[in-house]
Amino acid sequence: MRPAVLLVAHGSPPKDVPREMLDRLRRLRVLGGEEEELRRLEEAIRKWPRSRENDPHWWSTERIARMLSERLGLDVHTAYLEFCSPTVEEKLGELLRKHGLVVVVPTMVVEGGRHVEVDIRREIESALARVGRGRVVYAFPFRMEDFVELLARQVLRFLGGLGEGPEGAKG
Repeated sequence: MRPAVLLVAHGSPPKDVPREMLDRLRRLRVLGGEEEELRRLEEAIRKWPRSRENDPHWWSTERIARMLSERLGLDVHTAYLEFCSPTVEEKLGELLRKHGLVVVVPTMVVEGGRHVEVDIRREIESALARVGRGRVVYAFPFRMEDFVELLARQVLRFLGGLGEGPEGAKG
């Protein structure tokens, strides 16, 4: 059975979600109580229709997954910590049942953050407990040398285009 890859992103609310919904969601998260309303609001925002225009973060993440799939020749799926569907636990459970082995890759690359150190690990444990079988490889932390190389290439790309077109910095 071939492994699958699960690309995990943070997620963001779509631009066309009513401000009142987001404000209410934030208030409920801070103040607590009214768990049913909080769950309904979170679900409504997660299930909100997405497009390149209303959620560029989602669109970019999905595009990266397609490109990574082509590069690796493997099934690459996406999951989100907040605001988008599916959740990590939902998608990981589905992939474990289908593939048995899943490589989980966060899009957050720096160590020490709550999402990569705590939240994603908790969702992995929960999915494994729920499914009861399968194996997960958590592809984290990133090697700092690889991350530095990526950043250096980005800086050099933009320095090479100084004053030239939309990718270059204007001075």
